[in-house]
Amino acid sequence: MEERIMKDGDRMDERARFIVSKASAGSGKTFQLVLVYLTLAFSVGDTDNREIKRLALQKRFSRILAITFTNAAVNEMKQRILKELCDLCNQNMEQRPLIERKLCETTGLEPEELRWRANIVYNAILHHYSDLAVCTIDSFAHRIVKTFAHDMNLPQGFDISLDEDELVDRVSDNLMALVGTDGEDELTSLLYTYSKEMMEEDAGYNIERNLKEMIRQGLREDTPRYISRLGDWSLDSYRRLRRDFVAANKAFETALENKAREGLDLISLQGIDENMFYNGASSAPAYFKKNLNRKYTDECKKAKAFFESDKIERKGCDEATKQAIASIKPSLVNLYREMESIKQQGLRQYYSRKRLMANLYETGLMKRINEVTDAYYEENDLLHISEINKRIAQVIDKSDAPFIYERIGNIYQNILIDEFQDTSRQQWQNLVPLVENSVSEGHTSLVVGDGKQAIYRFRDGDVRQFVRLPKVEGYDSLGIENPGVFTSFPKKDNWRSRPEVVKFNNGYFSYAVANGYGDNEYLRDIYVGARLDGEDDLVQHWKD
Repeated sequence: MEERIMKDGDRMDERARFIVSKASAGSGKTFQLVLVYLTLAFSVGDTDNREIKRLALQKRFSRILAITFTNAAVNEMKQRILKELCDLCNQNMEQRPLIERKLCETTGLEPEELRWRANIVYNAILHHYSDLAVCTIDSFAHRIVKTFAHDMNLPQGFDISLDEDELVDRVSDNLMALVGTDGEDELTSLLYTYSKEMMEEDAGYNIERNLKEMIRQGLREDTPRYISRLGDWSLDSYRRLRRDFVAANKAFETALENKAREGLDLISLQGIDENMFYNGASSAPAYFKKNLNRKYTDECKKAKAFFESDKIERKGCDEATKQAIASIKPSLVNLYREMESIKQQGLRQYYSRKRLMANLYETGLMKRINEVTDAYYEENDLLHISEINKRIAQVIDKSDAPFIYERIGNIYQNILIDEFQDTSRQQWQNLVPLVENSVSEGHTSLVVGDGKQAIYRFRDGDVRQFVRLPKVEGYDSLGIENPGVFTSFPKKDNWRSRPEVVKFNNGYFSYAVANGYGDNEYLRDIYVGARLDGEDDLVQHWKD
């Protein structure tokens, strides 16, 4: 029966078992999710034995895992499932619910059989409500972490912290408390130097605000990946490296500064009015002044025209001034060439060192901050919610779906994921084995999302994952990529907005992408989509 899913006139392959639905605002996304859920819940093996069929239906709903992002969305979906089931069971309704007709199409069942199955599933859910596996992605991940607590070296009674501000304050306090204590000479020296340099740069003396921001960065899902690349560098190594960078940049600045002063002194000693140079004061004098002020990348076209031509004076210049400029021009040209040579050889490295120095202390402290954070977790039998997916990734291999199911006590045949555009890379990597397992056993899994509604970077959400589907980063090939398995299913009917709004949005996004970002593959896929049936697949149709 799963092979008939979504066969209702929408563009959907009958055999699709991994469905990616691009559902824009107002397209009936919740209705679609409930329709898919109930289609799957009514799907049991063909048999004429009603008792066997009844027993199968009573358990089938517990094999469906529906994941969304917020508790409000979870409650809404649960209520919609129960409401639609209740309406299907109500034999006295004069006007049959819309979902009944849709379910007859997607399941191939007659209305009488459909209502019989709805009644069994409805009562089974009411009697075993805890088996209704509609949950947030965080609560599902929490369940896995609780199950694998021993493998992760976590105490069985650990708590999940949701208050990031409190955690950041506590870790910051613990880090600062280490300053000046035995065995923390490197940390003390680095923080002292950091604070001192902040004062010298008029950036204040209180480094706690910066430390707290670093701690927040440490809570991001992708931070451990970067920390692991830092190797075994000590805190003192970062301090010495910064000292070397400062010395190298100072030598570069001094070399250019000396030559710039030499050029300006030549002009000053001759008593030349700077406006009398060819192209005026914005030529040679401006070039030396800009380099003196470390504006190394400012373009000096007028100065270049003076240095690289035989021009000397501007119109209206008297003969004496002309002679004075001519007498020093060879020296000025030599200085210009020497300075350009210095910049050509070292300017890129100069700016690279500046960029690195801007965050060098922070980079050096990240590993230590991570250690202090882990110590705080251990001391308080605590785990921040941002850590959950990191810990799962440490114990779950790409092919471990059967093992995961065995440990958590459920075998989910179908995985339905809502609001996929806000899923983080780590969250999706942890779910891929479950989806792949579902597809490999011939079951249907569904992903629903809308790139235009992505809360960009919120809790490390990455909308690009939605665009790439069915390709998954880190996997060479997956069953969900097979043409006979994967189907992209855009929901194009807008049931919510007025036609004027729909027309404006279609026109605006198509025009903006085509005229401003035509070469940006991701933006086109998010806001316009692929070209299907003679139009962009994310163009909406208004429905009354």
